[in-house]
Amino acid sequence: SALYACLNDESGREKAGYGELSEVFEAIDSAETVQEYAERLGSIMGTYRFTAWFGGFDVERDWQEGKIYVPVWGVPQLRYEDELYSNNADESRIKLAEEHAAGLLTLYGRDEERAKESAGKIISMQRRLADARNAALIGEDSFRRVRMSAAELSEVYTHIELMPVLEAAGIGGADDNHTVDVKEPEVLQAADEFLVQENLPVLKDYALVYILDAFEDVLTPAYEREAESFRRDFYRTSPTEKSAKMQHKAEQIIPELYGRQYALLFEDDETRQDIMMLAEEIKSAYRRKIDSSDWMSGEAKEYAKVKLGSMRVKIGAPEKWPLYIDSFTFKHPRDGGVLIDNVLAFYKAKAKAAGAQLFSECDGTEESFLPQTVN
Repeated sequence: SALYACLNDESGREKAGYGELSEVFEAIDSAETVQEYAERLGSIMGTYRFTAWFGGFDVERDWQEGKIYVPVWGVPQLRYEDELYSNNADESRIKLAEEHAAGLLTLYGRDEERAKESAGKIISMQRRLADARNAALIGEDSFRRVRMSAAELSEVYTHIELMPVLEAAGIGGADDNHTVDVKEPEVLQAADEFLVQENLPVLKDYALVYILDAFEDVLTPAYEREAESFRRDFYRTSPTEKSAKMQHKAEQIIPELYGRQYALLFEDDETRQDIMMLAEEIKSAYRRKIDSSDWMSGEAKEYAKVKLGSMRVKIGAPEKWPLYIDSFTFKHPRDGGVLIDNVLAFYKAKAKAAGAQLFSECDGTEESFLPQTVN
């Protein structure tokens, strides 16, 4: 396939370098103030749906009623998960994470001294964010989500004006009166502590590491080697044969496209009909149990049967794939395609589709889970 051809096209990847990411990195690196930095990251979020380290924009189903798609401002995603920084932290693995961050910055072109200094500060920032999250989990509202107006969300950040950032991300600005679902505001408050002008150099490096780490497998072979070396040491894994490694990378790089191809392997109308018939038999058995129940009132029985009848049966894959998946074509190297630009084009298509969904009614035929994870 074109994806595997691009993965194997090392010379093409070397020549492409950062691809479109060059413009992203230039925007980050040339910011002169923390406010400008935050607004540029907001724009990057809106274009590619990247998550910035101090918060992130997404579009999800309304968690209260599930009827429409709403904007979500998420917590920073710690690359190595909170457990790494817990009270029983594995300091040797934390050191590996720090060395990996320094390695990515060195490959990017930072001098060794700055790369090491920034990597140490990045790990310290991640420790602080992990502490804030772990402290929040001790309370009753673990992983809590709060519905806020854009103005209320902006008050969480005291060192930047958030309204222009939200506007750049496509969520809305000061003139919009819609709400935003906010995940774990306590962690966002901890992130705000670092958004001061004196931290701008390390903030830039944090954003670079965040993006380089996400795309290291689709950049030049040097980044790929750095990633593989780090993963072997950090996750204590053994080297895998090339075919298995390629399959894993294909799934990790663009899981939606991989899932679409995975589903095609098992799509069979006859099998689907057999499973649907089995599902209907199960639902019929439930109806009989409801009717024969001696503890439910007549009203409760009718409500239960209505609910049973409204259940959707989904077999293996969504009834309808999002248009950006079905319409996206991975460009083959022989047609001038390179891995990084293919991947970024897919991210942009996905981000555009998400933006178009905002405040529209949820489509029950689409599913957020991927076939390769539920089958």
